[in-house]
Amino acid sequence: MRCCSVVLILATLLWSSSLWAKAPKPRRPKSRPRKPIPAKPVVVQPPPPSLSLWTFEQHSSAIGSVAAASVIGGALNPGNDVLAVPSRQLSVDLRPDLKARYASDTTLVLRPRLTWKQDEIHQSGGTHQRTTKDAFVNEGYIAVSHSSNVQSVTGLQSYQWGAAELASPSNPFFRDLGLDKNYFYETRGESLVRVNVTPSMGSSLVLIVQPIDNWAKRSEASERFHPKSLVKWEIADGTQTNYVGASLSSEKQGAPHLGLYGNWEVLTSWTVYADAGSQRGSDVFYPTLDPAPTFAQTRKGRDQWSSTYLVGTRYVTTHQIDMRLEYLRDEEGWTKGERQQALQVLALSPQDRNLALFRNSGSLLPGQSYLYSSLRYSGWGWNDRFALICRGIHSLADGSEQIQLNLDGSVYDHVILSGGVSSRRGKEADELVQGLSSTTYGALAWTW
Repeated sequence: MRCCSVVLILATLLWSSSLWAKAPKPRRPKSRPRKPIPAKPVVVQPPPPSLSLWTFEQHSSAIGSVAAASVIGGALNPGNDVLAVPSRQLSVDLRPDLKARYASDTTLVLRPRLTWKQDEIHQSGGTHQRTTKDAFVNEGYIAVSHSSNVQSVTGLQSYQWGAAELASPSNPFFRDLGLDKNYFYETRGESLVRVNVTPSMGSSLVLIVQPIDNWAKRSEASERFHPKSLVKWEIADGTQTNYVGASLSSEKQGAPHLGLYGNWEVLTSWTVYADAGSQRGSDVFYPTLDPAPTFAQTRKGRDQWSSTYLVGTRYVTTHQIDMRLEYLRDEEGWTKGERQQALQVLALSPQDRNLALFRNSGSLLPGQSYLYSSLRYSGWGWNDRFALICRGIHSLADGSEQIQLNLDGSVYDHVILSGGVSSRRGKEADELVQGLSSTTYGALAWTW
């Protein structure tokens, strides 16, 4: 019995030892635990400065000029008592140019003008002085880009098109581009609401409405203002050098006006261009002796169309010489016979209104046919900063001429000099004389 107990105890010990050998041993970690890394201190960055949506620009100039004119008397202006043309004129102009942009789609432009003039007038009764002051806004508008293809511009603005230099018959707002131009010449802006649509790179559609006047002094031939509207379509090639455009405009209580213009590069640096306009009837004042000697719009209600067209050519050399030659034909201008009849009206009824209409009847130029030429030589003179400009116009009706020579340039970065002389040839009543024989002027401008 004792022997069996001993055997049972030994068997139990052997079995338990085998179970202990088969039991899994706890695993020891292969590496020691890492020490905790201290956290980096948090640096609080200041907020970035807020960018202003507004940006502003300004450019201003002060201009002082002096001019002298040689006045022709004669039957139309005896003793200079009728026209009172100043023999000498001193003027000072202040021209700020302010621009503001909001974000990237809105631009505001304001160009106010302050002018002061003192005229010295020689007349049969003696010499007297006349001082005038004026303050106006030449251009002031807001331009908004509604998308990449649509832009609107509202306010006083000067919007021109075409390649012609003498006149733009297709533009009813800015037809006369100015004959007596100098370096400081500016075109007075008109009150326009304009929408530009560019459906593609080579085409554009422009809609314009002129609802109100620009408050400028109007001539006797256009003393009453009538609202206008216009639609213009232009197609151009990839270089924007060759293009053609058409316009259709209408005026309240007036006939529609059709316009066509274009520019074509024949060879490198040589282009030809054309600009034309046509209207049923005419708003020009013509001389009439029946029932009384006066000037009247005798063709306003006619069904006949009157056309004005200009053809020209331009060549620019590699030596900065720019040459032009243009021919203008205006069917609304007076013929040679109508000008003789106009002189009879003045002889029978020398009223101020008749004299004003004789000098400006409402047509582009007094007559019908003209040749115009210009030559510009840039990069000339001291440090190549000056430009020499010569312009001339010749009437094919009476042979009268006007020649103008200008020299413009900058002496330093902020100082501009300009001077010139204009000479007229012909009889006192010829188309391009108009009571003057010559004019000389000089101007100095400081810009900042």
